[in-house]
Amino acid sequence: MSTENAFTRRPIISLLIVTSIMLLLIILLLEVILRFTPYKVFVETGQGAFPPMFIADEKAGFDLAKNYKSGRHSTIETEYAVHSNNIACFDNDVTLGKSHNLLVGDSFTWGFAPLDKKWTTILEKNTGQRFVKCGVPAYGTQQTLSKLKKVVKAIGKAPKTIIYAYYWNDLNDDHTGLPSTVFEGNLINRIKSFNYDTGKVEYFSNEELLDTYQQYKKYGDSDYKSLSAYKKLKYWIKSNSIIANLIYNFVSSFNPPPAMESIVKGNTAQYKTYLSKMSVEKHPWIDRAWQKHLANIDKMINYAKSLNSKFMIIIIPTKDQVYPSNNITKESLLNLAKSEKRLKKFLEDRNVLYFDLFEGFSKESKKTNNLYLSNDLHFTTEGEALAGKLISEFVQKINF
Repeated sequence: MSTENAFTRRPIISLLIVTSIMLLLIILLLEVILRFTPYKVFVETGQGAFPPMFIADEKAGFDLAKNYKSGRHSTIETEYAVHSNNIACFDNDVTLGKSHNLLVGDSFTWGFAPLDKKWTTILEKNTGQRFVKCGVPAYGTQQTLSKLKKVVKAIGKAPKTIIYAYYWNDLNDDHTGLPSTVFEGNLINRIKSFNYDTGKVEYFSNEELLDTYQQYKKYGDSDYKSLSAYKKLKYWIKSNSIIANLIYNFVSSFNPPPAMESIVKGNTAQYKTYLSKMSVEKHPWIDRAWQKHLANIDKMINYAKSLNSKFMIIIIPTKDQVYPSNNITKESLLNLAKSEKRLKKFLEDRNVLYFDLFEGFSKESKKTNNLYLSNDLHFTTEGEALAGKLISEFVQKINF
């Protein structure tokens, strides 16, 4: 009887082995095929990172290098050529001493799209006016003011108009001061830990920064050595398997948003949320962060006045605001609404013109879900086009 059972099991075991081998071969074939698609960014070292086009800057921590000509920036959904011009901006070269308007801000002013598809270029085309485009990724308000002054000095002529594109993580960047530095043209995070209970920020030493950069170069992750064995295995799988990344993203899309208190409690090596989405009542230190942040905006306003330049702020809505179902708590949205009210009152008290893109984006979101990159917080080319259209119409309507 036992001999008969053994013979019966053999075909089943053989079938399981053959099936497993076939399944493994299919997975390997799919992995190879996916490496010829935009999903290849999942397994590229430093995925989503900008090319080595940065230089250290004493006041801002970092800036774009001048005349950088041969880079590309890739994400899962977009890939585009990047460069910098004769005044270290992602734009065509600027004729020095000539009349112009100036656009400043962070990565939303930079734009995750080819130069001719960015909202800044669309604004220029629609209005027929020269807009010098000087957004820098990962900049806060303090850094943007430093960039603004450098650009004005480099051009040698005050702009007719200064437009600052404001995004809701600018408060984060101002609170940390200079959160990034540069190694061999690459941006490296300086923040070692951040305490959400107190707002205290601890930075890496120069030796630690060098070590994190070497980890980044070798593994594509500046924190690799601190990971547990399990997390290193998980990291290795995600770094080498596109299919694993796709499965992980699919499963994660069904996870409910965590409670705000679980996000912001205690120490973390990096920001887990925007400070503008957190409760000032529960975290009083954020009020002090806001005061410092608004003081930086005030300096920018006064600098524009000193140049006799017109000044306007464009308020960029978050993906969570436009598509509320996108993994955000009601508490976060309520806190963000309070932050918005505080910012707008500050600007109104100083008679500063601003234009909030939220209404136009919210209206358009009823027709399309493609205004923001699905795996990123930035605009798609469709979102860039809408922003360019709305801002152009507003500027022309008020004859700004």
